[in-house]
Amino acid sequence: MVNLLVLTLKVVLLLAAVWSVYSAELITVEGYEGGKAEIRCPYREQLRSHQKYLCKGDCPVFNKNKVIKTEAGENSTSKGRYSLKDIREESVFIVTITKLMINDSGKYWCGVTNLLADDYTEVNLTVSRDTSVVIIVSGTLVMLLLVLVVSLLIVYRWKFNKETAPRVNTDTRINIEGCHGDGDYEEIKDRPLQSSSGSEITTIYSTANLPTSPSDCLNYANINFHKDPSSI
Repeated sequence: MVNLLVLTLKVVLLLAAVWSVYSAELITVEGYEGGKAEIRCPYREQLRSHQKYLCKGDCPVFNKNKVIKTEAGENSTSKGRYSLKDIREESVFIVTITKLMINDSGKYWCGVTNLLADDYTEVNLTVSRDTSVVIIVSGTLVMLLLVLVVSLLIVYRWKFNKETAPRVNTDTRINIEGCHGDGDYEEIKDRPLQSSSGSEITTIYSTANLPTSPSDCLNYANINFHKDPSSI
């Protein structure tokens, strides 16, 4: 009879050890790659002094994957990218995960140890890429590309205008030695005019053709004076 009672007690203790209390509440947390996520895990008031932990994956009875946990009497602890703070007056502990990675996504369990069975609350963490950063980077690259294209068009237009513009000869010097006998000239004639006093006045005049372009040579005239033998 005693042996049967001992065996029954062992079975009860074993079932209590493997049995856990699961909360019906599901905690959903979202975060972005490179950022951080905070998981708020509530628990029963009578478990304030008990050990708290965060378990990743299915969290089996044996070989739990506890990414972070407190020791007896501790209110806070940290391990790598994980930190845990137990706010006992609110019956909640907060797990913070920094430098989030895509593979951090998945199922977690908030756990609180108990004498007979641990309390669990399921957590679903989703980590995604920050699309706003991608949009900003893409927009910046597009703007830089547009500035480059506009600059190239301006430089090309400037060079094109410079090459096609007519060239103006700024050399205004006249090469007198290069002029030959092809210039325009007109012989000057003297014509006697009668003045009011009866004496003759000799008037000498000439009409010169002006050059039509800067490259033309200077115009000149040959003047021949003929003396009247009677005036000597």
